[in-house]
Amino acid sequence: MSFTKKGKSFPYAARGKRGLIDELKFATVISLALERAVEDTQLNVKTVVGWTGANDRTVKNWFSGRYAPLGHHLMLLATHCDDVMEAIIMMAGRDSLLVAVSLDDVERRLTAALALVRSVQATGLGADTVP
Repeated sequence: MSFTKKGKSFPYAARGKRGLIDELKFATVISLALERAVEDTQLNVKTVVGWTGANDRTVKNWFSGRYAPLGHHLMLLATHCDDVMEAIIMMAGRDSLLVAVSLDDVERRLTAALALVRSVQATGLGADTVP
């Protein structure tokens, strides 16, 4: 069975509702998310290379916004970087899911704070030892 010339492409159904996320905008949003993560943490090119297994030059292009990560690289970034995950959720128009990501972050920070408090208590440097 052969396709007619009109039947070789699929129409963009999302064009009328939300508009298309073009590659340039997508690359820019991911770049901004990576930059935001750099400010918040010690994230750098070598860290992202370790997470994704991508080439240094490729990762530098992601940071600059020249190109965006594709497929499995994007999923690996979202797994390791909350800022990238939030950007993906927002671009997908699923802002209500951000609450779950935020709660996960709060839980992680509270767990770290509790561990710090317990380690201080275990060393005997708690409030009851202050003169």
